[in-house]
Amino acid sequence: MIAPRSIVTYRGSTTPPEIENSFDGDNGVVD
Repeated sequence: MIAPRSIVTYRGSTTPPEIENSFDGDNGVVD
């Protein structure tokens, strides 16, 4: 599964852990 570019942007930015975790769970992004 390839995550949307928006997710990659969030992952690469200084995003609070709870936000990253939310995206990980919703979109299946692997840490």
